[in-house]
Amino acid sequence: AALDREAPLPLYAQLRDALLREIREGGLQPGDRFPTESVIQDRYRVSRATVRQALADLEAWTHAIPIA
Repeated sequence: AALDREAPLPLYAQLRDALLREIREGGLQPGDRFPTESVIQDRYRVSRATVRQALADLEAWTHAIPIA
């Protein structure tokens, strides 16, 4: 799950879109726990700030329940 560091779209937006794709494609089912910030950070090789910004965006877009 690589992000394009050369793309004009910021990493947090690419990450948000990747997570949304994962949800839409059935990678996460209703009731599943969302991956932790650390797991997302390791999986996509981004900073915790990038993960937090992507999750905040995703939450605003989808009205998702915040993760602990």
